[in-house]
Amino acid sequence: MGADGKVTLYNQSSGTTQLIADVSGYYLAGTATASGTFQPIAPNRFLDTRNSTPVAPNGTVSFQVGGISGIPATVSAVTFNLTVANPTSFGFVTAYASGTARPNTSNLNYATNQIVPNLVTVPVGADGKVTLYSQSSGTAQLIADVSGYFLP
Repeated sequence: MGADGKVTLYNQSSGTTQLIADVSGYYLAGTATASGTFQPIAPNRFLDTRNSTPVAPNGTVSFQVGGISGIPATVSAVTFNLTVANPTSFGFVTAYASGTARPNTSNLNYATNQIVPNLVTVPVGADGKVTLYSQSSGTAQLIADVSGYFLP
């Protein structure tokens, strides 16, 4: 939020669009110190499979968050913008703590050739990683931009 108390929304397309912003809470300024508190960070790209190999059909990819880019090794959860790009079939993505059982839920649903983002907050595994599962008969590119973490 800017010093004037406002947030700017930007439309990058060549056409007009309607924008809706629903505020669901706020965070106080300062450094988080108490257990379970949220510490925002400048958004930072932690995963981009477009630079390597797309996630295979019904495949997973994990990425490290604990202990890198200023995030404590013992972090309990992270908040990130999860984006699917260039999927070759419809499907969904589930984000969960590495080393744990995959929940029977979705964090992001997509159709063929869509680019779809969604903000997610998920626990971090004991190894400091988050796992993403793409349930689809096709491949998909996944991107994760971390914007904050929760202290253990």
